[in-house]
Amino acid sequence: MRCIFNHKGVVMTTSTGTLKALLDIALDLTTNLSAEDRYQRVVERVGDVVACDACALMRYEHGVLQPVAAIGLAPEILGMRFIPSDHPRLNAILHTRGPIRFRADDPRPDPFDGFVPNGLSGSMSIHSCMGCAMYVEDELVGTLSVDAFRPGMFEEVDDSEFQTFAALAAAAMRTANLIGALEQLAERRGRVAHELVTEALTKSGGELLGESEAIRILRQELK
Repeated sequence: MRCIFNHKGVVMTTSTGTLKALLDIALDLTTNLSAEDRYQRVVERVGDVVACDACALMRYEHGVLQPVAAIGLAPEILGMRFIPSDHPRLNAILHTRGPIRFRADDPRPDPFDGFVPNGLSGSMSIHSCMGCAMYVEDELVGTLSVDAFRPGMFEEVDDSEFQTFAALAAAAMRTANLIGALEQLAERRGRVAHELVTEALTKSGGELLGESEAIRILRQELK
């Protein structure tokens, strides 16, 4: 059993901390959360058990990676887009099925260099990086990555545990996408129903007959 300091400076054992974090993410899949909150809780749980200075969850769509949640990174990172071919480390993560580490002497630049404030001199260069591509049914949906200032920080991170975090993060992303699609569908159907009722009322002279609760609600919505 190994003890670590997480991104909040709290000491946790890897066994209990990892199990709790994985359980929290799994339970969140059944919880009514906004997409932003769902993503943010994932990176916070990862940061709870992986000793890192930053963690980022990125969505892959139309050949571009976009951060959707992060801890330890400058706020403006969430509005940025990354083309993998312009960022060798991100490209390597996307083309590796499983976790991949980048040593301190790796010549490939980290895409988040300069975006990790250290509270002392503004920002520092990243010296440890680990990432994993996220898949849902063999469909690439994004990446999960952690960064640290100190070299060798992720050498003892268990690959299977990190990959499990990535799999749950992918499931969270799919859940958020499905909920978003359902909400859009319900909104479209609501608009169509409203237009159909309005058209029917126009043709019938504008009178909506009946005194049931449903009719009263419909009258109120049409005002």
